[in-house]
Amino acid sequence: MTVNQLLIKARQKLNDMSKLKYSDEELIYCLNNAIDTVSLECSDSKTPEFVKEFQIEAGQAMERPSDFIEFVGQYPIAFTEEGETVNMELLDQEYPCPMVVRYFAIRPKIKLLTDKVPFYRDWQLKRLIDATVLEADPMQGQQMQQGQGAGS
Repeated sequence: MTVNQLLIKARQKLNDMSKLKYSDEELIYCLNNAIDTVSLECSDSKTPEFVKEFQIEAGQAMERPSDFIEFVGQYPIAFTEEGETVNMELLDQEYPCPMVVRYFAIRPKIKLLTDKVPFYRDWQLKRLIDATVLEADPMQGQQMQQGQGAGS
């Protein structure tokens, strides 16, 4: 699904098919916030497709990945800050080989209407649309949630 296709669905829920209330740029901003929200929800529910990995060597600090949410499991890794940069390094400096570290990752932001939405499952796309509507119009989003709760 493209960003434009997703925003059409969001505009339907926002009653803004004529683009009078929200510009594309405003809704893209809301969609990027929704991408963060849904990524965090999927991380909290331990959704496997949000897992990435990297290797870290003993004795070498590396920059924390920019899409890092949290580790999958526990790792003997310390975080240190150097200005705006957060670095990671193994606590065990004698670890014999590169350690493979798995982590939950946030999905990438979008910029253009022609970009592909970084989610593909139907339930994730529906949740992304709802989160975008909630970002754009918190009152509309609350009414949607109340309506869903009443029908359940």
